[in-house]
Amino acid sequence: MSDNKRRALVDTDFVNHIISSSTNGKDILQKIFEEFNIIPVVHPWVAANEFVTTGLQNLLKTGIIKVLSQSEIVGSDDEFLKQYEAVASQMYLRLNDESISFDGKIFEIRKAQSSLGEIHTVITAKYLSIPIMCSDDHGAKDIAPLVNNDSFKLCVYNAFDVINEISQNSETKITYKECDRILSKCNEFNTKRYKELTKTIKENYRTHEHIKR
Repeated sequence: MSDNKRRALVDTDFVNHIISSSTNGKDILQKIFEEFNIIPVVHPWVAANEFVTTGLQNLLKTGIIKVLSQSEIVGSDDEFLKQYEAVASQMYLRLNDESISFDGKIFEIRKAQSSLGEIHTVITAKYLSIPIMCSDDHGAKDIAPLVNNDSFKLCVYNAFDVINEISQNSETKITYKECDRILSKCNEFNTKRYKELTKTIKENYRTHEHIKR
């Protein structure tokens, strides 16, 4: 990743896996954002509907993760909102094999098991030219390519990707134990990958003489 700080859209699964990994999970989360030169932001719909636990809400209240405003995404032009809804409708149909009508209320409608959070997030990434998404949602890497083109590419990093890169950085301030605890929180969706990466990060940390931390 670039040395210049860039905004990155984050989701609850990614954040939860990190902050729940230890008693200082919030501090580890901040160290990860700092190490990757990321300014974490979240879509207002995701903030309102998915950042519902006390721990997640505190991250928003303290500004560790910043909430984007609806006006920043679609402005005050009704036509721009209609365009946003049209793109969302097409994506929703493709992902759920059913139609949906938003009628100007896309920022208010909630529907379980419909990938609305991911739809909001990837469209916003494209609209605001935010090139990074940190997500542990199963389908995030499948949805992201729907907004990619010759001039924009949304890269999705899950916890496995982040820990792998951290372990290769000889100057990292994040310890092996912290990495291992994070991985143990997200191994349920890919046990094989967890075992492979656990072995890899241990070898990487040994190389950097950080394994005892």
